[in-house]
Amino acid sequence: MQNLWNDAEHQCFVKEQCSLPEMQSELAELVYASRLLGRESSLVMHGGGEYLGQV
Repeated sequence: MQNLWNDAEHQCFVKEQCSLPEMQSELAELVYASRLLGRESSLVMHGGGEYLGQV
C-alpha cells in the first residue's frame, strides 16, 4: 500500500477547514486521514457492512 499522506495538502486542508467555526484542528486532521483511508479500495467495504446479530 502506498503512503498517500501529503504534508502540504494536509496543512492546506486543516487551515481551510478550521475557518469554519465548528471545526477544530484535531477534527480536521481526522477528516483528512479518514478521506485518505477511503481512497484505498482494498481497505473499504463498499455496499454496506451492516451487522444483524441476534442476542
